[in-house]
Amino acid sequence: MTIKAHEQITVDEKTSDAKEGRSAKSKAAAPGGKYRAPKRTGGILSNVIFFLGMIALVGGSILFALNGSPDKSIFGYRFYSIKTGSMTPGAYSEEKGLTGGFRAGDMIIVKLCDPAEIKVGDIITFVPGSDSTAYLTHRVAEIKTALAGSEGLFFVTRGDANNADDPPISANMLIGKKVLSIPHMGAAVSYVKQHIVISFVMIISVFLLLLTLNMFFKKAEAEQAPHRTH
Repeated sequence: MTIKAHEQITVDEKTSDAKEGRSAKSKAAAPGGKYRAPKRTGGILSNVIFFLGMIALVGGSILFALNGSPDKSIFGYRFYSIKTGSMTPGAYSEEKGLTGGFRAGDMIIVKLCDPAEIKVGDIITFVPGSDSTAYLTHRVAEIKTALAGSEGLFFVTRGDANNADDPPISANMLIGKKVLSIPHMGAAVSYVKQHIVISFVMIISVFLLLLTLNMFFKKAEAEQAPHRTH
């Protein structure tokens, strides 16, 4: 009987120790000794942002590829691929302390705007002559209110890599003002237009890869999170 009583006491001690250990772990799971379930709001928000970003990536790439006309605007913006290096930062822009230049192969985003909003130093896209299929994007060097006896609004532009000003243009030849340049994106879009099927497969593959990586990291984070104890 003594042995049984001793065994019962030993079992009770082990049970008590186990309960205390679980209690300590539970208290350590959250400040103040109270367990707090992990918040899911941040995870849901990050997933929403991720999928929206992926949709924008795929949808934007397809739009760029299928939009063969530069006259089409998306929410008041146009996209142009740069063919020449006339706006490559050079001695003129460095001397004047001008920024915002770009290189051949880049893509620029141009915002349609009122000619009255243009200031000296802005980079504008315009039709340089009677050929409406040709576009030029240069920096405004001077603004005139009269030209050759005619009153109006006129812009004198110049490429950052050029040594001379361009002929003046009237305000009605303005397309808009450059707001952003994306390095090398113009060359990428040109490739997509020329190889639409291959590019579509590549875009879908990248989308699936990113989706898989996102699911993998989310699963790893869930496994590392503290488990709730009862």
